Amino acid sequence: MTIVKSSSGPRTIERQTVAAATTRALREKILSGEIGEGEQLRQDALAAEYGVSRIPLREALRQLEAEGLVSFYPHRGAVVSTLSLAEIEELFEIRALIEPDVLRSKVRRLPSLQATT
Repeated sequence: MTIVKSSSGPRTIERQTVAAATTRALREKILSGEIGEGEQLRQDALAAEYGVSRIPLREALRQLEAEGLVSFYPHRGAVVSTLSLAEIEELFEIRALIEPDVLRSKVRRLPSLQATT
């Protein structure tokens, strides 16, 4: 769970899965340079560091792979991708263009999803 500050009203709590929270934490470490390019991401060590099981950690690594921040190699596992800052910025610009449309389509389906639960 993340508390989101709002300048126009009370704070809201954004619910997120363990995998999403792990993805966010790893993304921040990679983008800040705390985890360097080409560095191997050991699943057992990261799971212990974040206090999560390997399943949400693997989901987080797959999400980061989809974002271009992590690459998977046979016999090496997950490794921080070696992208230039311009490439990373381009990936996030693309995500910023795509994600609002995805969110809008999900929100439109929300009433029908709530009716089935």
